[in-house]
Amino acid sequence: MPVFLTRLTFPFAVLMIGFASFVRAPSLINDFSVVLLWAPYVALPLIAAVALFLMHYAMMYTAVLLLAAYWVVQTYLQTAMALELTFIRYLMLNLLLPVLLVVIAVFGEKSPQTLSGKCVLLLCVLPMLLALSIPLLNEHNVVAAIPEIFYRRIYADSWLSLAALSSYVPSIAFLGAFYWLLPTLLRGFWVYALLVIFVLFLFFAEPLISAFCFSILSFLLLVIMVQELFELAYVDELTNIPGRKALEKQMTSLGRHYTLAMLDVDHFKKFNDTYGHDVGDQVLKMVARKINEVTGGGKAFRYGGEEFTILFPSKDANYALPHLELVRESIANYTLSLRDSDRPDDDKQGKQRRGAKQANGVNVTISIGVAEKSADLSDSKEVIKQADKALYKAKEKGRNRVVKI
Repeated sequence: MPVFLTRLTFPFAVLMIGFASFVRAPSLINDFSVVLLWAPYVALPLIAAVALFLMHYAMMYTAVLLLAAYWVVQTYLQTAMALELTFIRYLMLNLLLPVLLVVIAVFGEKSPQTLSGKCVLLLCVLPMLLALSIPLLNEHNVVAAIPEIFYRRIYADSWLSLAALSSYVPSIAFLGAFYWLLPTLLRGFWVYALLVIFVLFLFFAEPLISAFCFSILSFLLLVIMVQELFELAYVDELTNIPGRKALEKQMTSLGRHYTLAMLDVDHFKKFNDTYGHDVGDQVLKMVARKINEVTGGGKAFRYGGEEFTILFPSKDANYALPHLELVRESIANYTLSLRDSDRPDDDKQGKQRRGAKQANGVNVTISIGVAEKSADLSDSKEVIKQADKALYKAKEKGRNRVVKI
């Protein structure tokens, strides 16, 4: 399944189960009404604080925006919608929230210490500020100034107007495209959040629906934060595969039988010196992608620098060898395209250059050393040392090969 679909599976399942419970088991929702009402007030500030500590500003801004919106809903929108002030605040949230989520998506990584970040943070609390300031206005004049199209409802029992779709539809389309380009968990959350908010205001008359929807969103954002913490600790940032800590943790839970392979990019230092560190990073990403496709139940890790590890739980070395050979061949046969160092900055000239001459290409190879846990190698560190010895032998024999001790 493509990555952009797998990252949407869990949130989709949570939302479906949640909404099914809301529709099919309203008594269950009523039993947990107090929890639902207070959960966003507890979870969202916690998420914002941890995200700020992790310098994940987009997540922090998202939590602040949801907290501000929930406060407005619970403080000002629990009265009859026929009241002018209530309707103005309801309309304001419908128009603002989709746009503000797009703003966070575009500018969310700006630090709150910068001017841009301060502006984003101010926009996140804008619904709260507007809700507080609306009584200072003459509500009769404000209502009279609202165009008639904002009173045309999507259906009779809903206060959501057709005009509000002008905010939701393009925002959902933009966030969907944004996720498609780079499918991260938070970008997927923004898409779901906007859909949930739309459903919330579409069926706003349903009891407890606001508490339920914001609790669901708080739970999903909390799960994403935990996932971000896990990736920060165990996933290598450059190659996006598990790192050395993840390998060490994995090896503590292995049984008595497994095979470990140490992989090293041949002549990587020379390659780095020749082509530069940016191209070196491209090589590491390509190698990581290829070894992550290993068959036979192998699990890929970045050990450090240009070294990688593949672990075969419950498998012997003879079983692992053909799968490692496939990885080696896949990398050796892959041509990595390089951009010309003198590529012009002007896009038109760049296109002309690409049309006249294809980018240079280089090939890299890897050497692999294999060790199997045995009675003589009972400790995981000894297995790694043995695999390292096998790797050095592969280097001595001419590189681009697999050697087992």
